[in-house]
Amino acid sequence: MWTTFDDWQLRQLQRLATLEPQRVEALMNYLYGVEPKLLNDLAIAAVEAGELTLEQGAAVTGMHPEDVADYAQRWTEKSMHPDMLVVFDPEKGTALCAESRIPVWEIVATQRRLGTVAELTERFPSIPASELMAAVDYAARHPEEIEAEIERYESLRRRTSEEYPFVR
Repeated sequence: MWTTFDDWQLRQLQRLATLEPQRVEALMNYLYGVEPKLLNDLAIAAVEAGELTLEQGAAVTGMHPEDVADYAQRWTEKSMHPDMLVVFDPEKGTALCAESRIPVWEIVATQRRLGTVAELTERFPSIPASELMAAVDYAARHPEEIEAEIERYESLRRRTSEEYPFVR
């Protein structure tokens, strides 16, 4: 079952951390095991927000303080410029999500089939919601480019099924 994230969940998790800190600590360690980058991302975001020093961020991540500073700067740039979540790959000739490298057109085509962003998030659980939303926003600002990519894919799919009807 997939539950869409809502602000109340975070507030109640924070409240639960006060009431049952061991339970929340166990939960966070479980999350870090399932999503290994999460602890580093949180530490770097905390450095960027001024909640941790560079040295504290380096201790948590095991990175050199200069690397933490570099990542914190990129975090700032991402939050100020959501377009940085989408990059253009000249080799492939298409826009991609910066971290996951999934083509924007593929995310948009999937969203059209599924209907909602929540279902899109469920289909791509390993891609941060911010990247998915950036892909959808990018497509809204570049409709001709994304439509051409989707049409190119659909055309290839039609030709393939005509030439090889036994392949699905």
